[in-house]
Amino acid sequence: MPLFESKFGGLQVTIQRPDQNTNSTSNSTSNSTSNSTSKQVLRLLNILTEDMSIQRMMKVLKLSSRPMFISNYLNPATSAGLVEMTQPDSPKSPTQKYRLTIRGKMVLESNTN
Repeated sequence: MPLFESKFGGLQVTIQRPDQNTNSTSNSTSNSTSNSTSKQVLRLLNILTEDMSIQRMMKVLKLSSRPMFISNYLNPATSAGLVEMTQPDSPKSPTQKYRLTIRGKMVLESNTN
């Protein structure tokens, strides 16, 4: 999964090869105070003003492909710790919703200034 970082007013994208140690990427992601994310993730963060289901998020974003939404919007946002499930112990619950994390709020705030 690509790592997006804001550096010197620009965007740096790091793509890890599958043969590399995954711990180094997860450590750099968790220690990073990155203020920039992909365009899709930023769009998602901007609409999450309340807890929302996948269906509601897709409707607000005017998207019709659930697999594309999950791979390009939701998975990168949750992997980066910007969005979390409201029911993490029941990921497939029909009442599952998603919300911004504190980190997600910070990233959103830093990208709206």
